[in-house]
Amino acid sequence: MMGIMMLIIGIVITVVAIDAMRHRVLFKMGFRNIFRRKTDTVIVILGLLVATAIISSSFTVGDTMDNWIESEILGEWQETDVTVYNTTIQGGYVPVNYHTYLRLKSDIMEADNVGDVVGEVHGRVSVFNPDSLLSSSDIRTIGMDLQESDKFGDFTTNGEPFEPYLDDGEIFIDTKLADDLEVEEGHDLYIFSLGYPQGRFYTVRYIIDNHGRAAFNGPEKVIMNFNDSQMAFGIPGQVNYIRVTSVGGVEGGLRYSDQIFEDIEGILEEEPEYRVLEARGNKNEVMTGFKDMMSMFTDLFFVFGSFVIIAAIILTINIFVMLGEERKSEMGMSRAIGMKRSHLRRLFSYEGIFYAGGASIIGTFVGVGIAYIIFYVLEDIFAVFGGDISLLSFFNFTSESLIMAFSAGFLLTMITILFSVNRISKLNIVRAIREIPEPPVSGKSKKLFYLSVAGLFLGSVMILAGMDINQAWLPITGVSLIIIGIGTISRRWVSDRIAYTVVGILLLVWWLLPPEVLPVFEDYSAGLEMFILSGLFLVTAGILIIMLNGTVITGVLEKASGSRKGSKAVVLSAISHPLKEKFRTGMTMFIFALIIFAIIVMSMIVGIFDTNMDRMIEEQSGGYQILALTAWDRPIDDIQQEIMQSDLNINDFRKIDSASMGMVTTIGEDGTSGMNSIIAVDSNFVNNNTFGFTEYLDDYDSVEAVWEAVMSDPALMVTNDPGGDFGPPMPGAVQLNSTVTFVNSDGTPIEKRVIGFMDQFIVRGYFISKESAETDFNITANNLFFMSVGDQVDPDEMGRDMEREFIMYGFQPIVIDTIFKEVMSAQFMFFNLFTGYMGLGLVVGIAGLGIISLRAVHERRLEIGMMRAIGFKRRMIRYVFLIENSFVTIAGIVLGSLLGIGVGWLLWYDGFKAMGWDFYIPWTSIITIGIIAYSAMLLTAIPSANKASRVSPAEALRFD
Repeated sequence: MMGIMMLIIGIVITVVAIDAMRHRVLFKMGFRNIFRRKTDTVIVILGLLVATAIISSSFTVGDTMDNWIESEILGEWQETDVTVYNTTIQGGYVPVNYHTYLRLKSDIMEADNVGDVVGEVHGRVSVFNPDSLLSSSDIRTIGMDLQESDKFGDFTTNGEPFEPYLDDGEIFIDTKLADDLEVEEGHDLYIFSLGYPQGRFYTVRYIIDNHGRAAFNGPEKVIMNFNDSQMAFGIPGQVNYIRVTSVGGVEGGLRYSDQIFEDIEGILEEEPEYRVLEARGNKNEVMTGFKDMMSMFTDLFFVFGSFVIIAAIILTINIFVMLGEERKSEMGMSRAIGMKRSHLRRLFSYEGIFYAGGASIIGTFVGVGIAYIIFYVLEDIFAVFGGDISLLSFFNFTSESLIMAFSAGFLLTMITILFSVNRISKLNIVRAIREIPEPPVSGKSKKLFYLSVAGLFLGSVMILAGMDINQAWLPITGVSLIIIGIGTISRRWVSDRIAYTVVGILLLVWWLLPPEVLPVFEDYSAGLEMFILSGLFLVTAGILIIMLNGTVITGVLEKASGSRKGSKAVVLSAISHPLKEKFRTGMTMFIFALIIFAIIVMSMIVGIFDTNMDRMIEEQSGGYQILALTAWDRPIDDIQQEIMQSDLNINDFRKIDSASMGMVTTIGEDGTSGMNSIIAVDSNFVNNNTFGFTEYLDDYDSVEAVWEAVMSDPALMVTNDPGGDFGPPMPGAVQLNSTVTFVNSDGTPIEKRVIGFMDQFIVRGYFISKESAETDFNITANNLFFMSVGDQVDPDEMGRDMEREFIMYGFQPIVIDTIFKEVMSAQFMFFNLFTGYMGLGLVVGIAGLGIISLRAVHERRLEIGMMRAIGFKRRMIRYVFLIENSFVTIAGIVLGSLLGIGVGWLLWYDGFKAMGWDFYIPWTSIITIGIIAYSAMLLTAIPSANKASRVSPAEALRFD
């Protein structure tokens, strides 16, 4: 892609250079214009660099994310390239005999590019420090043959490698776990595991760095010797995890990972004893998967930044239209003495290519700075979850990304400039010299008629294409183009005001219609492109209505101006000019309205979520406050009995329900397979939970009837709504009344039918009865708990007390309210980050208005002189310019706000109303955004207003 863009730029520059050599005089004139007004040149370049800056920032975000992922994956996997293991239904690892492992190791070593193979024992333990009384559940523990695994890297402590050795009863722990538990070398820790359910003391021999051999699978881990780990997990003489390294090293091994992974898959199929294991981990595949996932995050910045790019494009058009108007008389005289339109296009093109080049170079590096600010903010978002990752330490940009950003920005700017130049060159010589405005395009213009017909044809094609591929944006955009095309053609018989006002109203109605009014599009897919398109068409519609009804607006403002001496003259003078310059004013107003629209929509979404937070938590919690898991190998058979035998008070609890969770292979009707959770529940859970359903079969008349069917019929189940707005999607493309095939541990297929979708994402999986789980999958252990406490009990404090009391079970409590608010807080921070990113568009609009205002003083010097000559005082001139800028800004802000509220209402009506959520308009945010935008506009408008008020009437009239 970079090569293609560079080739295009090379062709453009070469063509321009050759053409400039043939027209040296025009080239010199264009080059001279750049240095005639240095301040104007700086202002123009600042206006043009914005689009490049947004593109550059998106690429830099992507580079940084890639650098972060590569560093994290390579840091965690180190020398390991492929892992071989399998999981039990309960979630543990399937062990194999040590002799079987040795034969498998020998077979794998014969594969190409394999460096070494090592067998290990992996599991989870709970750790308690009796000195600090601190504990941690669910800590990864790895049992190693420390001599056999030396090819997988070194162990280091304080950055220094050492020769590893562990006696029975000794362990290594990493620095993260040591900090969490406040442990030092030589201290004893109490560890609970399957082999030692009552716990056993271990002595910390070394506190090791999370690097090299110890880095695999991230921080917070315990390292044991091989024999000790087999006893700790109850699998003497066995291994349950195999790691394979290639001959390529930490980074070089990526090129061998796929080949080794495929070879191992073939080896495992050769022997029946091997088939209990699977090739599960592939370093290169993990790296690629994470990059693909994070590319979605990068794409979001580009999508939201597209509003700013559009604003920048419009600003570019406005700037060159302004330059054309400013030089109109000069160009008219040039045409009068023999210069052709093609010469004018060349003149501006030569000038524009310098502007585009300079703006693209500067914008590329400005974008890098914007990306740095983005990651500075992201660090605060990560801190919400207690993350200690410094994203700024991974900040990175590549030369390829900089070249791509420059190329894209340059080409985009040049295309926009050429469009503007083509419009500028079509001037009438007499009107240009006398500075008479160009007449509007006739309604009977053949060119406009052909363009309208082309729009009708394109709209029809888009409708048919959208119906074929079920993409909503195509037919909705197609209908919009048809509305515009018909409106433009109708100018042959009706006035522009009537034609385009009707077009604007129809577009507003079309884009703000609730989906239920047009059920034909109900099953069509739609994404963020609808957000962008709705903004473009709605704002265009609003601008058409405003600009074509100038007389109405003028009349209203005239009456509102009062009877104070001179006030009507000031207001009418201030409003008449922007309404006369419809194209330039409409473009400027469009920038403000589009960006305000995008920001208000985001604010509406945040406001609706925030207002309905408590309702959301209540719905998602199902009437519970604490969700808890135990280690797979240490379930709690009777948690109520355990509570009564502990220091906890059973009377502090209102509900305590137990469930069993396991992982089972599933195959959907579409053939999609994967590992999914089974949640086995009993009648207590069914009677106590208040989880809602988004949908269930018509065979059942209530939620209670659905649960009753699940409990009585082992072939039925319920699951999470796969089309829900929150949480990861359920694999398998499950549909209501569809059948899912489960594969039992002995390979037996078991079919179950989905009869309802639960309206919650806290616990995701397939909900079946405990009786069915025991019979079909041998899932019996109680390892998932739903609890609620009394009104006088703090759930967070109870969660900490239970974790401490039940450390031997690896008890992991999750306080639903707390974790939910933390997640939503981070979500709001992301929304605010994107809002701030789009807020750059306001900078574009304000800067554009400031540029145009400053240049307008020079362009309207004669007009100002005449106003002063007929009695306008300096303060009146100042007010004229301030009111003029205020009109454009306030109209854009109000229009964008109203349209943003409209789309926010549509999102609520389409997605949240059915959930019983309240609609909310964040008036405080809207008013604050408006005040900030207007205040910033004043800072740029006041200098131009003051400059205009200082124009001398005599000098201005002599200037003519």
